[in-house]
Amino acid sequence: MLSRCRARVAPLVLGLALMMAPLFTFAPEAAAQALNVEDEARSLEAAGDAKGLFYLGVMYDDGKLRPKSRETAVALWKRAAAMGHAEAQYKYGLALASGLGTAQDRAASRVMLQAAADQTFGPAMLRLGREYEAGTYGAPDVEKAYVLYLDAADAGTTEAYVNAALLKETGKITSGDQAEDNIGASYLYMAGAEAGCIPCMKSLARMYEMAPIGVERNLAEALVWYTKAYNLGFSKTDAEFENIKRVSSEAYYAAVDERNAGNHWEAYHAFKTLCDFKGPAACYMLGLYQGAGNSPYGKDERAALAPLAFACDNSVPKACEDHARLTGFIGPSAGYSNGYRAERYFKSMCDSDTPDYSACFNVAWLNYYTDFGLNNWQTIRSYATKACFQGGDSMGCSLAMKMAQMMGPPPGSQPTQSGGNWGRSVDNAIGGIFAALASGAADYASSGSVGSSRSYSSSSSSSSSGNVSAWQDNRDWNDALRATANIGTAYSSSCRPGNKYC
Repeated sequence: MLSRCRARVAPLVLGLALMMAPLFTFAPEAAAQALNVEDEARSLEAAGDAKGLFYLGVMYDDGKLRPKSRETAVALWKRAAAMGHAEAQYKYGLALASGLGTAQDRAASRVMLQAAADQTFGPAMLRLGREYEAGTYGAPDVEKAYVLYLDAADAGTTEAYVNAALLKETGKITSGDQAEDNIGASYLYMAGAEAGCIPCMKSLARMYEMAPIGVERNLAEALVWYTKAYNLGFSKTDAEFENIKRVSSEAYYAAVDERNAGNHWEAYHAFKTLCDFKGPAACYMLGLYQGAGNSPYGKDERAALAPLAFACDNSVPKACEDHARLTGFIGPSAGYSNGYRAERYFKSMCDSDTPDYSACFNVAWLNYYTDFGLNNWQTIRSYATKACFQGGDSMGCSLAMKMAQMMGPPPGSQPTQSGGNWGRSVDNAIGGIFAALASGAADYASSGSVGSSRSYSSSSSSSSSGNVSAWQDNRDWNDALRATANIGTAYSSSCRPGNKYC
């Protein structure tokens, strides 16, 4: 009971002692200014405005709105502290500890800091904890310091997590088990990092990278926290950036090792984390996981398009090929951006010195379906022709046949010896097909068939380089592939030797 009474009386005695102390000592030339400050201080005291008194001191301390005067600021904080303002008690306690703006008095500083800490003012608890850990008030007391650090963290002073965690990590506060101490430290770093403490982020990343006893190595998580600390920090050093580069590379190869070992859950999540941080190679691996069906979450071809596209745009080997082929597999619903990127890849393969004729067909097919938004007749004509007649590609010829079957034969065509109903020249056959499709689009849209009154020729097809019309939207490509394995028509034009479709 007696101790409680003393606890209640002590702040009152402290306040009276502070208020009785003289506020200012000044030279004669500063008398007018000091009188004005004193008038303001008394007015605020009379109104019971400790907060106003504290911020008046802040203005004199930073010199932005009042003439800069550390002594005046400390004197005002002293007055506000006597009125029970926690931050003023903290500020005045720091001034007493340092001797800046007032005479140094560590014992009085301790009283002031404790008064602020008793009001759960986090920075005061943190400072007291550091003083107890350092032995400022006698023998070091790490137990008391640890409790103060945790209290400060709970009060919202997040950097206190670092001090508490370091006591655990260095064994100053120990359970007797080093692994358990390290795990406890990592939990404290994590709590601080999630609360926005930048030093906590760096320390947590370090633990994930270095994996002290008890902490499992996780390079992907190390990268996450190194990067967050770098992005949020005011000063961005070369050393911090090197941390990100080093860990990013190590994390990727560690994820590859996990994948090769069959640890797909770990590998998938590592690649996803690295891809979220714009790692092109990791995005490629993530796309392979999502597209191939061995991700922990099952197959998701549409989700795979985005990471593969990013990897392609950043020149990861095979990424453009896999993205393009997956776009074709998904079909027109993959949309314009994926269709355009796939077309670009297939064109590069078709137009190379050693053409890939199946790629030529793919260019034509991407333009054939309107939902891709490419829809260029001249592209369909030239690339399908190249696929069929230069490359002997069955799908290229099948596309031409399927289009002809859907639209009907061009008027004026002549039967061939093999029973087909196309003319004997390549130009007449393919030119007629695409001319019929382009010129007959409107008729087909209204009637489902092409009228017989039109005259089609290769010359008319050469001018049909506009966009494919919307009437193609519902055509099924799989049906087109099944329609025929070859045209069965012998052409008299010269073709590449060995082409069975000529």
